[in-house]
Amino acid sequence: MKARLLRGASRAKPAEPGTRRRVYLEGPMTRQHAYEVLGLAEGANERDIVKARRELIEKLKPDRDRAAEAALIDQAKDLLLG
Repeated sequence: MKARLLRGASRAKPAEPGTRRRVYLEGPMTRQHAYEVLGLAEGANERDIVKARRELIEKLKPDRDRAAEAALIDQAKDLLLG
């Protein structure tokens, strides 16, 4: 999978509050990329996955034009728990 990150973002950590991170995926998301999106180590348990997703979504709520990033976070959670 190829992903392009804009504005100097890192794939290793989720975006910090107040910063902009845009991720454009080409092809299906892999488990490795899902862990990177959520900022988790491989093998994280279900509780950690749900917690990471909740924290990231809460950080995005005030910024309405980040729907694509929220969708990416949800896709990562669904892949890891599905």
